[in-house]
Amino acid sequence: MHEVQRMNKKELMNHMFALVSEVQHLYTMLEPHDTGHIHTTIAMLNRRIDDIKDCLSHTKIKDE
Repeated sequence: MHEVQRMNKKELMNHMFALVSEVQHLYTMLEPHDTGHIHTTIAMLNRRIDDIKDCLSHTKIKDE
């Protein structure tokens, strides 16, 4: 989370959107079996997205 605190608001938003896009792509790769690693990756990326959302809403971040 320390690297998130060094980013400005625009950088954080861009980073979050990239993670959301990656999660959407990973969902297309899921199969009925043998994709537990993809489920794990999706869960971890969703936690990172939540961290960024929390940082944006609870921390005073410079705009530029």
